[in-house]
Amino acid sequence: MIRLTETTPQDIPQIREWLDADPWHRGDSRNDPELMTTGNGVLAFCLQDDKGPIVFIKLIEVGETLRVAMQFAPRAVVSKRRLIEALITVGFPIMKGYATGWGCKALAFESKNPSLLRFCSRNGFENVEGTNDFCYYTEEQHE
Repeated sequence: MIRLTETTPQDIPQIREWLDADPWHRGDSRNDPELMTTGNGVLAFCLQDDKGPIVFIKLIEVGETLRVAMQFAPRAVVSKRRLIEALITVGFPIMKGYATGWGCKALAFESKNPSLLRFCSRNGFENVEGTNDFCYYTEEQHE
C-alpha cells in the first residue's frame, strides 16, 4: 500500500544521496535538499510503501500554477514498477487534486528525461511548446 508522509529534516541526507546519484538533477543549483521538506512551498511529502521511501515531492505556487519538484531514488534502490505504481495510484491524484483545490490552472514540471516525459504524457500532462515544461491543466483551465 502506498502512503503519503511528511518530509522532515531527517529525510535530507537521503534526498541528498538520491540527488547526487541523479544524472538529471545533480549539479543543478536549484536542487537544494533542505528545500524539499515540509514548510517549504505549498506542500512537501514523500510517497512510501512497505519497503520504504519511493519519491520525494514538493509543490510550489508560481502565479496560477503549482510547480512540481520530484526527487526519485536511484533504480537500484526503487524499481521503476514501484515508482510507477506510487505515482499513478497516489502521487498524480494527490497533486492534480491539490492543484484543482488550490484554484490553480495547471500543475507543471520541467524535465529533459525522455522516459519521464513519455510516462507523464500518458498520464494527462502536455508539453508546453518551445519549453521543457509539461503541464496538467485543471478543469478550470478548460471551461
